[in-house]
Amino acid sequence: MEFDDSQTKQNLAKAFALLSQQNSKYNFMAKLAKQDGFYYICQILKNFAKQKLGQAKKVYDILLENIKKTNDNINIETSFPFEKNQLQKSLLNSAKIEEYEGKNLFLQFKKVAEDEGFSIIANIFQLISNISIENSKILKILSENFNTKKLYNNNKPVKWICSNCGYQAISKKVWKNCPLCEQPKGYVVLPEEKFVQG
Repeated sequence: MEFDDSQTKQNLAKAFALLSQQNSKYNFMAKLAKQDGFYYICQILKNFAKQKLGQAKKVYDILLENIKKTNDNINIETSFPFEKNQLQKSLLNSAKIEEYEGKNLFLQFKKVAEDEGFSIIANIFQLISNISIENSKILKILSENFNTKKLYNNNKPVKWICSNCGYQAISKKVWKNCPLCEQPKGYVVLPEEKFVQG
């Protein structure tokens, strides 16, 4: 099948628009997290924004490499949720969106690409799907811990690290302000085990 006549071309354009929008959304959420004093969560969200930008660039490059027309406008129709700025709600909604995209949307795009004979593009959609699923897990855990006020508490002693100065301590609960640099607990790196599913 010719790429210009394929559904895969449309799906790549949709993926580009979606990933570009998510880049903006995660940057907006990062600013909100910083305003609320959650500096480490801000860094996680900035990292997600950077990932989405990198994925969007890859999809954009694939489109440009495969389109034969010299000037091509691709009409796409898609929806995107808009919500009021509440960090916990945004974390949960973003987790649900990432999960849907990872387990459904990008896998649908992958299957279409396979059926149309674009195996390399199908693999790209699979890789993006995998990342979305992992991001969903992290966002879900952040949201649950945020909601139950367990973000900076743990059932057993864990290592807490200040992302500002590197101070470390092992305890069940994080400090209010870092004993070394005095930055608030929002700078604390969340223990890796908080992100491991049981």
